[in-house]
Amino acid sequence: MTARTRTYARRIRPACRRRGLALVETAMAIPLLATILVGTMFLGWAMMNQQQVKASARYVSWRHANRGWPTTNVDPNTIDDPDHPGLNRLFFRDRAVDINVSRSGGDNDEMEDLVTAAGSLSDYAGDFADRLLVNPYPDHGVFPRAQAARVGTEFGTDVAAFRKYTGSIGGYHIRDGVEWRRNEAGCRYVTRKQFLDNLDQVLTSVPAPGAEMGEMIRGTYVNGW
Repeated sequence: MTARTRTYARRIRPACRRRGLALVETAMAIPLLATILVGTMFLGWAMMNQQQVKASARYVSWRHANRGWPTTNVDPNTIDDPDHPGLNRLFFRDRAVDINVSRSGGDNDEMEDLVTAAGSLSDYAGDFADRLLVNPYPDHGVFPRAQAARVGTEFGTDVAAFRKYTGSIGGYHIRDGVEWRRNEAGCRYVTRKQFLDNLDQVLTSVPAPGAEMGEMIRGTYVNGW
């Protein structure tokens, strides 16, 4: 072997070692990279589901703050909750396994503070404010108030590895109310019940032939002057 050949051999051996080492490092890194890729996919899937649940909770509270839940034009085959039909189709693309919806009135601290302030003036004022804002009569509309909604659901997946880590996802949202609309709520009914209830009972019990006159008098404060 000539000196030139020996020099070439000394140069090529380290290069072969480096190539072999890079191949071994790549083989060792593939499982780690695959784990990171699968974890990223699972995290993205879970985050997407969580955002959908949060959005559905916001929608439920908004709907109830706006006095109702849409029940028309809903496919009966997609009804997932008797009180909130179509929620699975609207938000979860029919992928939710189970949906639980609960709601409450939320916090009405501001209105309760107003009732307390009115009650400090007089008992009549406090009772009037309570009936108007916090504890209205059952057959009378109320001023807009807070509505809270809690939505919980589970999602199905075709990936077997994901099934071991799936569970219930919950969302909670409070909406303070909606914009006050003209004639949506007023104090006329509460005023009549509070101050004119005795007069109202007398006028409704007037026998004929004065019944028509009694209804005409009632109309001045029932329907507005």
